[in-house]
Amino acid sequence: GIVVDSAGTIWAGTRAGLARLNYKDTSFQIYHGEKSETSLTGEEIECVYLNAVKKLLWIGTPSGVSMLDTSQRWFTHLYPSSGSPSNLAGRMVRGFAAGENADSVLACTDRALEQVDLRTNKVVARYEADTFNSLEINAALTDRSGNLWVGTDSGLHRRANGASQFKPFCPLHLQDGVTNLLEDSKGRLWIGTESSGLAVCHTSADPDRASLGRVFGNTDKTPAP
Repeated sequence: GIVVDSAGTIWAGTRAGLARLNYKDTSFQIYHGEKSETSLTGEEIECVYLNAVKKLLWIGTPSGVSMLDTSQRWFTHLYPSSGSPSNLAGRMVRGFAAGENADSVLACTDRALEQVDLRTNKVVARYEADTFNSLEINAALTDRSGNLWVGTDSGLHRRANGASQFKPFCPLHLQDGVTNLLEDSKGRLWIGTESSGLAVCHTSADPDRASLGRVFGNTDKTPAP
């Protein structure tokens, strides 16, 4: 993943550490995983996410979460622990998303979708993978209407704003694993899949009757207007 902070600095996760590129002087730096509490939890970066309010860069690795204060340049960590409900349940982190409020971030781990409170760095809510009848949680997104979307190896789920439960979204038309989610400026949800290409629909669509536009994978359909 790649993100750009408010200063225009580019941060990129790679298989050999976290890369930082300063566009002003084109200086380049690599942060490596080392055996130190102030370094990355792992060398291989799965995903990066910037929380602009706290100026924290969240870095997902196969060993947990590292958080980098982009102004101070030091790392803090969230490690998995099966014995504490306030710690991460999963070790592998595949994605991040904005949480249900400004003080939280969602982490997609190999065990659950976990909501972390930014004020305490503790897990305050957890949705186990079997909630979605899946083995892997790959992506999450809170859209502008407050709906929470979760992409898994078994498909796509949505919890409507104000609802308490997740429902499968378009299960008859989307029979594939979901790897990426993005909402555009028109309120459309772009859905990256494992083997069926790229799909699109409106975030307010009915989960049972929605028609998915296909950009790749099924040329018989076109993107939703």
